[in-house]
Amino acid sequence: MYAIEEDDPMKITFPVLCALLAFSIQSASAQDFYNSQRKGNRDMVKRQYAADLEKKEAILRKMREFIGDINGRLKQGSSTRIDVPIDIEAVSDIKTTDQIHTSKKVPPREYAYLLDDVVYRSEGKIGSPALGKCVFGEKVEILLQSEEMETVDGMSGPWLLVRRAGGEEGWIFSRYLSGDRPGKRIRKEIVPPPVVEAPAEKKGAGAFYAYVAGADVLMRTSGSSAGSVMGRFDFAERIEVLEQSNQMETIGGKKRPWFRVRRSDGAEGWIFGGFLQKKAPGRPMAGEGVGAGDASVPPAGSREFAVPTTGKVSSRFGYRVHPVTKKAQSFHSGIDIFAPRGTKVNATADGVVKTASYNNNGYGNLIILEHEKELSSYYAHLEKVLVSQGQRVKKGDQIGTVDSTGMSTGNHLHFEVRRGGKAMDPDEFLR
Repeated sequence: MYAIEEDDPMKITFPVLCALLAFSIQSASAQDFYNSQRKGNRDMVKRQYAADLEKKEAILRKMREFIGDINGRLKQGSSTRIDVPIDIEAVSDIKTTDQIHTSKKVPPREYAYLLDDVVYRSEGKIGSPALGKCVFGEKVEILLQSEEMETVDGMSGPWLLVRRAGGEEGWIFSRYLSGDRPGKRIRKEIVPPPVVEAPAEKKGAGAFYAYVAGADVLMRTSGSSAGSVMGRFDFAERIEVLEQSNQMETIGGKKRPWFRVRRSDGAEGWIFGGFLQKKAPGRPMAGEGVGAGDASVPPAGSREFAVPTTGKVSSRFGYRVHPVTKKAQSFHSGIDIFAPRGTKVNATADGVVKTASYNNNGYGNLIILEHEKELSSYYAHLEKVLVSQGQRVKKGDQIGTVDSTGMSTGNHLHFEVRRGGKAMDPDEFLR
């Protein structure tokens, strides 16, 4: 064994020398590994940066193509032009975020309740087209307030754009809304103008008020029993009489003119004069739906139509944007019931098969049942036609199956009710 002289501090033993040499070798290896890893990380970052630049340029190209396409569609001479919405060079990162990018404080959602059954409209003004009807006590979200004030039923206020629970939007006069859930209808709280003592049948120079004396009385689009049905009046409902028709008509044994009237919610339509009187009625007389002889309403019994198939109503009767042609204000002459292909279609009432064949006017496979004189029901876009012309069917009998034949965007049943060739609202017949 080698030893170090005790009086020489610079002398070291052989084992210590070997340990120092091994440590030096390990340190060199660690440094090489660190340098290699660092270089690999730098290369990875460079490759990622290059890939990000390529993605960025691809997004910019798509944005420029989109903006160019939009600007190309704008009318010639228009000063409106679409430009890049942000400074691309200032973008440092792209990420998903729920933040709202505004310096203003985002207001909380506001809700209100309906104080009565009220029509909601396409614009914030009386007389604009009605889109639907909200019901008493319904909760709606307030989206926007009109700048203009208007007076409705003696009350002054703005109009409010609201959204219903189902997503439908429209304008409602603000005085029919409350921040608190109502306990009773607003119509009982409003003090109406005094009634002018004039009979409803007499043609006066100005507007006056009268009461609906019938039960199941219909409101129509024109002063005739041939007018389309807009809705129904409540018994003893108080309405403003605006205009009298020039022609007389006989309904329920009474020869009277028709009157254009306005309801408390602002909706206007026509009512037969035989169902109006100047004083609040004590009991209802027979209305149009109870054997009064209204030519456009089927007699009792035939109005009890069964639902022709199971499914969800996807489009109702009236004007809409055509789902195929995309034409605005296209009249939809029936209702569409969405259902899977092969779903049973049943006769809605007793009748005789008038048509059972393919129709080239968009109906596809079509069945027409005649229930009584000039009253028919239509079943369109069928897969199978299980009846033949001249065959008698009973209410509830299967006559076909659902499909998408003809001019259609998907599987559904198009169902119509027609009287004398005129399309009627099926909801007035189905029970």
